[in-house]
Amino acid sequence: MILLSVFAAGCATTNPGDYSVNPPAQKLVVDKEVHAMTRLETANAIQDCQAARTRAVVIYGRRNVGGVTRDVVVDVTCAPLY
Repeated sequence: MILLSVFAAGCATTNPGDYSVNPPAQKLVVDKEVHAMTRLETANAIQDCQAARTRAVVIYGRRNVGGVTRDVVVDVTCAPLY
């Protein structure tokens, strides 16, 4: 019973709206500082991860193309399979 009351008290003290008061620090990186990978670079990076028996994690950025926001690949990182 005591353990249950500790968990209930812990949930009651959290403030879900805390990010509206203190948002986490963020930095806007403009288009001139980010190099979008080409299709060939992306394919080669994914194949390198697969050859190393790891999985590829693709990191996207956003770019405004013709008035429409598009996702572009900015990095491919290898991560463990499991």
